[in-house]
Amino acid sequence: MALMFFGGLSMFGLAVAAFIKWPMLVLYSVGAFALMAWEFPALPTLFSVAGTQIKPEDAVVLTALTATALRPERLKAVTRRRSMLMLLIAGCLAVALLRGSIIFQSSAFNEFRGFLWPIGLTAWMLNHDWQSPAMQAAFQRWITVTGLGLSVLFAYHVAAYGLGNADSFVTTADGVDQTGRPLVSSQALLLALSGMNQFKVATAKGKSSRLLLGAGFLSLAILCQHRSVWVAVGIGLLLVVLRLRGVPLARTVVGGFFASVLALVIYASGIADPLIASLTKSLESSGTYSARLDTWSVLIDDSFQRGVSSVIFGEPFGFGYNRYDGLRLLTFAPHNWYVSVFLRLGLVGLGLFAIVLLSTLNRLITNKAGVLPTAVFLSIVIYSWSYSLSWYLAPMLGWCIAQAWGTELKTMPQKLIVPRARRQPRVPNAYMRMAAREGLRNDGSADAAPELSGRHVGDLDDMKRNRTCPSGVGPLSPGGPAAPA
Repeated sequence: MALMFFGGLSMFGLAVAAFIKWPMLVLYSVGAFALMAWEFPALPTLFSVAGTQIKPEDAVVLTALTATALRPERLKAVTRRRSMLMLLIAGCLAVALLRGSIIFQSSAFNEFRGFLWPIGLTAWMLNHDWQSPAMQAAFQRWITVTGLGLSVLFAYHVAAYGLGNADSFVTTADGVDQTGRPLVSSQALLLALSGMNQFKVATAKGKSSRLLLGAGFLSLAILCQHRSVWVAVGIGLLLVVLRLRGVPLARTVVGGFFASVLALVIYASGIADPLIASLTKSLESSGTYSARLDTWSVLIDDSFQRGVSSVIFGEPFGFGYNRYDGLRLLTFAPHNWYVSVFLRLGLVGLGLFAIVLLSTLNRLITNKAGVLPTAVFLSIVIYSWSYSLSWYLAPMLGWCIAQAWGTELKTMPQKLIVPRARRQPRVPNAYMRMAAREGLRNDGSADAAPELSGRHVGDLDDMKRNRTCPSGVGPLSPGGPAAPA
């Protein structure tokens, strides 16, 4: 038992070190989980601790959070102006978890992961500089690879099960009834967001291949027949079009015109009649959403009936989401992130999350973060009304928030952004006194003091003001200055 414990601890330490050195490992791990979501909606438990299940997703998120805790400089800088808000949200989650662990024991931790995964991964995203060219390029590669993987998965599911529609179901590999549509809703949204990212690359770099790739991703996302994804992405794309100017706007108008002509030709030919019939059926099918509205109403009414405390602060984790849909007992979380937040954190927690979302949207609209982050953020916010916030959408959400809040770092002191180990070494008083003595001994002549000539004499005022090493001088030792580099 002890050997297994220390072996597991060593593996955890190695994983943390790997996530610190190669942060993209986290995103590619999340992408792999996203590809498995249709076949395996609930992955098996790795092990249990006092009745608390530890799942593969827990391992990834907890490892990423540990890596963040060891080097949190960027996260602290990004959230500095919202530190009180972040502390209040963390406090609400901690209190709800503590109450639940006392009353419901392990059930509280098992239910808490629905909040831990997306929030923890978003915090990890905020701890990295996604605005730098290298990280931007790495993020674009990840979202492109993920989009290609989801496209291949779409093709496989269509070949194996057919296109399906909103009312069809099939049995997955682990015996669970799954939607008959080629991708689950969160996969379809991730694919659509990948397509929107391709449009950004195409307009920025003039690559027509990326434009075609983006159109392909969006087309497949539409064919998945999730109306919530249609609405979310449609509003996001509308925002993109409204904010475009100049050449990008002209290209979009021309591209939209030719796409409309092509769609009319296909429709008139009758080739796509079966596909159009399936899309129309999914569009007209409202039974699923109506049932969700009824169950949301039941859960909210029950909360009000339990009293003021339940409404203001919510019920602790582990309380459950039991409600009836007709004669059928439902126990899973409601397909609405905002209702879930209200039920667990009350109006207080819901208000805090609303402040975060609204302030982020305001920053995205008013600053120069770009059109794409605004459209992606708005799509995720709208989608979360009809579904829970999937944890593998958190990288896109965290990227948007990083684009919004990261612009504030330009007005912050450098010491709040640069990790301690990377700051320039401070200049001891002994060095400054020695430099002053050498200047006086040689009558202040730069020619008579070669070791202080040129840039060293010119940097003396900067040394006094900023207390940093002059350019060209090597590392300082406690006994005085080192030789010039």
